[in-house]
Amino acid sequence: MEIDSVPQQEVNQIRLLNVPPTITNPLDIDLQSRCSIFLQDLGVTSTTTPRLPVDIAQVIFDYAFTTGNTTSSAALLESLSDLLAIEGIAKNVIHAFGPVLSDLLARWLENADSIGSELWEARLSTIAYLAALRPDLWTYVLFIVSY
Repeated sequence: MEIDSVPQQEVNQIRLLNVPPTITNPLDIDLQSRCSIFLQDLGVTSTTTPRLPVDIAQVIFDYAFTTGNTTSSAALLESLSDLLAIEGIAKNVIHAFGPVLSDLLARWLENADSIGSELWEARLSTIAYLAALRPDLWTYVLFIVSY
């Protein structure tokens, strides 16, 4: 597996957009607006039928487009954690959900011993990408890799 370096312009752009200065506590994140940002990054709006190379869980659409959503935030974060390991989608998850990346990575530890080598390779690729973008997450990355 060969890993390309992340262009510095992309690193700077994601760092700037990833954690707004008003968010000092990840628990204060507005999941509905972040889901909207995520879907907009993918070119999906409430009036379009998505044609994406990967299935996006309904919980993400529910959070983005439903007022007074009663869907579990745990289900949303689990879906986002799964998407974080998909090449081409990971960058969008990182952009929209930067403040809770440590939570999304920690969810990879559940059932870690029962996943296949292809999923591990995808996760390691995402971890390598994250190491360049978010050096502050390196502690979490080392814990996940050593687990």
